[in-house]
This record gives sequence, structure tokens and C-alpha cells, in this order.
Amino acid sequence: MVFGFQNCARPEFSFDVASRSVALDVKSSQAPICGEENLFSVDIAINDHEKFHCLDETKLSKDVTEGAVCESGPVVKAFQVMSKVPQDCERTTMCGVAPVSTEKKYEDGKIVYTLKYQNLPLGCEGKVKVIKTESLLVESEQQVNVEVPACSYCQFESKYTCGYCNAPKSCTTPWGSVLAHGASVNGAAYGVVPYNQECSFQQLSCNDGVLSGNATTYRFATCSKQSPKVCTTPWGEVLAHGGVIAAAARSSVPFGQTCAYQNVGCTDGLLSPNSSVYKYRSCVVQGATNCTTPWGASLGHGSSVDAFTTSSVSFGQSCSSQKITCSSGSLSANSASHRYASCVVNAPASCTSPWGTVPSGYSNKAYLSSAPDGPCSEQIRTCTNGIMSGTYTATTCTPAVTVRYYPSFPDGKDLAKDGDINTYASASTSGGTAYSFNVFWNIPKPTEYAGRTITKIRYYAKYYIGNSGHCYTGLMEANTRWRVQVGASSFVDSGTSSPALSPQKLGFSCEIDQVTDVTSLVNIPVDSIYGPRLFVYADTVFRLKNGGYDHTGRAYEVFIEVTYQLL
Repeated sequence: MVFGFQNCARPEFSFDVASRSVALDVKSSQAPICGEENLFSVDIAINDHEKFHCLDETKLSKDVTEGAVCESGPVVKAFQVMSKVPQDCERTTMCGVAPVSTEKKYEDGKIVYTLKYQNLPLGCEGKVKVIKTESLLVESEQQVNVEVPACSYCQFESKYTCGYCNAPKSCTTPWGSVLAHGASVNGAAYGVVPYNQECSFQQLSCNDGVLSGNATTYRFATCSKQSPKVCTTPWGEVLAHGGVIAAAARSSVPFGQTCAYQNVGCTDGLLSPNSSVYKYRSCVVQGATNCTTPWGASLGHGSSVDAFTTSSVSFGQSCSSQKITCSSGSLSANSASHRYASCVVNAPASCTSPWGTVPSGYSNKAYLSSAPDGPCSEQIRTCTNGIMSGTYTATTCTPAVTVRYYPSFPDGKDLAKDGDINTYASASTSGGTAYSFNVFWNIPKPTEYAGRTITKIRYYAKYYIGNSGHCYTGLMEANTRWRVQVGASSFVDSGTSSPALSPQKLGFSCEIDQVTDVTSLVNIPVDSIYGPRLFVYADTVFRLKNGGYDHTGRAYEVFIEVTYQLL
């Protein structure tokens, strides 16, 4: 076992612990002068397969006396050992004080018990033994001797004491030196005084730690006079105490002004107050300076130049100018409003038109619609400085074309050549017999209108009513069903059944014109017409009614007009 100690030297042992199965290690700290605190720490190392007990064989030394060691000093007290027989080491007392015990095991089988004893009784001496349990043989032992601490010696009262020693005290001066009891020293009110003042002193005395005199005021060990200080001028020149020098308020003044000077004096490092204003060693009057125009050009003193209020004006307006003048670096007041060296009249503004952006003066013909169903409506539009006259927006115009077609009849008659076709119907008060006829138009496909759309088909028919060379007045009912073929078996149809009477009633006297817009056959693209021809079918029925006379009706001049429009 290796021994270590706390704040103390390692004691010497008179026996060989290496030859035994138990090792002791002792650490101790003794109390200081007039102190009672101490600490003993014992480490006991044993093998874990062996059993040991410990025994406290301590007592109060016969060389000490119970009571205080000295005046106000530590006290020696009697104590009792807790057990007179061996017991477990970790519970064994020393000088009657129980330990604080800890245990630590090592891989080699050793167990170390650490026993700490705090504040053992002063004057305790004796031994603590480690005894093998089976044989009761003493394996190891430790000598114990708790020394009685010493007391301080008071030379002024010639005695040992731990209490107050009535010695007269020294004093500490304000500047930090020690002044013995009964001694005196001079203190100064200031360490340094100005050159024009005197030092002031007062005697300070020490009486048992109390310093007499005004130590708060006279708190300096020495006092000396300062030399008068020199001054430094605002421009960096040294001026002796009492010296005077001329200074200028400005380093330079504009052309036409005068430099202002005043004397500046030095008094013990302080310049006269006017030095904050007169802070320049010299002053010069500047020459006349040129000006810089608002547009950055140089303008000589006394010179003038034309200036404009703006760099450009709109077409039709005029530029406004004035002369601005330079007077030693300052421009005339009108330079704030006349800030430009030149001015131009802008070109007339262009216009946004149906033909894009066009210059002023441009003129062209525009149309109300690019593909009207009637004649083109024209308008001349002109650009004048950003304003475009007129409202028409189409740049081209392709008007609709209306073509008249005569029909082909089932019997091969051509009405355009034969003049008419007789279609008779009797009439009576209640209405005569209804008569119908079919007409169709076999028109070569109008390829010359490719890309256009059929927007209108208008039907014309003229009827004659009469009997034996006489014509009559009355009422006729007529209606027509229409079809246009647009595919092998596809039609654009105005109805899916034969036409009924009464949708169109015509009053007549001898002759009647029937004009009908076929509204159901519109918006048919020419390119969608089936085959090489345009087939238009008309299935017409009509009936005559009058006041009771029989007469016959005849239809003639039957044709259609087709309008082709570019949409």
C-alpha cells in the first residue's frame, strides 16, 4: 500500500508493513495557532478473503490539563472510547470520534477502507490496532498523537493569549504610508498648485491608530508649484504664456470682401475666448471665380449666356430663353428656371392606325367593314401630330356579290326562255283547290366565289289571277319548302315535311309578287357544296280565295338571288 497525506508530512513507521497482510496509510492535518480544527484519514488495505477487526486504544495524554490552553484559546476536553473490544474497522472510533467510512475493491483482490476522522480531541494519544479475527493477532497498528495548538505571545502584556493584545496601533496616512504611534507628519492640501498660488500644509499626528488633524483635506505627502503653460494656436503654433498674436476669422474671403483680424493671447495654457472665431494664421482675398452653368459648362466672371427653360417643346410650340450672368462664382437668379443650353422643337407625333404606326401627315382610305353584304363604305383617315381622324378600321373591302339564277322545271321548260309556266288552281268563297309545284336550280358550283359563304337566298315569284280575260281581287295563300344539297345524302333543309298553307297571305288584284328571304338557308360555305354543282330545291303550294267566283292562277317569273359574302 502506498501512503499519501493532506497538508502534512508523511510520518515514519517502525514496523515493516510489506511483510504483513494488512497495510495502513495515514494522512493528517494539525490545527494552526489558536485553532482547534484537524483531520485524520486512514487507509486500511487488506485481502478480501481474510477477516480483520480494529481496536481504539487511545486516551487523553497525562501531559495535558483539561480546560483552555490560554486566554480565549482552544479547550482540552475529556473523551470516552466507544468500544473496548475489537469491531469492524469501518466503524472503529479514534479518540472516541466515529469515522466517515468508504470502501474500494481492486482487481488483485485487495480491499481499501478509507476512514476519515474530523476534529479529534486535543491531547488525544495512543494507538489504533488492526487484529486478525481468527488468531486475534495484531497485524498492524498506528500511533495517534493529537497535539495541542500553540497560542500567540502578546509582547505588550508579556503573555500568551488567543484574545486581544492591547498594543498601541499605528496609523495610515492618506497617501498610504504607516505612521507610528506618537509620530507626526505634515500633509499638503494639494499635490500641485498653479504657478500663481502657494502650497498649504497642516501637521497630522498618530495616537493609538487615530490620526489627528484634517486628513481629509491635507491628504498629499508633498506639494509643488506648476510652471505656467504654453498655448497651441488653432493652426498648431506654440504661443508662450503672456504672448499675443494676430489671427484671422477666415483663411480666405470671396472676391470683393475684406479679411478680418484680431489679437489672440495666451494665459497659462488658455487662449483668449475669441480664438474660437479667429482661428487662422493668415487670410487672403480670393480672385474672381468662374461659374458652372446648370448644364455643366464653365462661364467666366461677368459673362452671360442664353439658357432655356426646357430642352425641347412639342410640335407647334416655341422655345423660351433668357440670358444668365456669372458674378464671381454666382449665377443670376433666373438660372434656377433656365437650366438648359439648347432647345429643340420636337417632330410631330406619330399615330396608331389600322396600318400600324404612321407619321404625322399620313393619309389613307379605310372601310367600315372588310366584307360588307352591300357596297363598301369608305372613309379617308389622316394623322395630324398624334391624332388620327376618322373611325373606320378595315384596310381592305371585298363587298358581297348577289347573283340571280332562273330555275329548271321537271318538264324541261326554261322559264327564262319560255316566259312562264301555267299552274292553275280554282278559287271559291271557301277557298279553291290547293296547287303545288316543284322547282329546282341546277347551278354549276360557283368556284369563282371559293372561300366565301352564302349569306342570303331571296326567292321571287309572280302570280296572275283571272278568268276569261278578266282579273279579280282576292286573297292567295302560299308557302315554300327549301333544300340545298351539301353531301351525297345531306341537305340543309327549311323543313322536313310538305309546306302548309297560311304562313304567307298575299292580297291580289290580277298580279301578285311573292318575295321571300330563305333565312334557313344561310351561312353555307361555298366550299362545303356537294359535287360540281349547286342544287337548290323549292317545293311550293298555293291556293286562291275570293268572293265566290271561280278563277285560275298562274305562276311565272320565278327566280332566286344568292348573295356570296367573304366573312
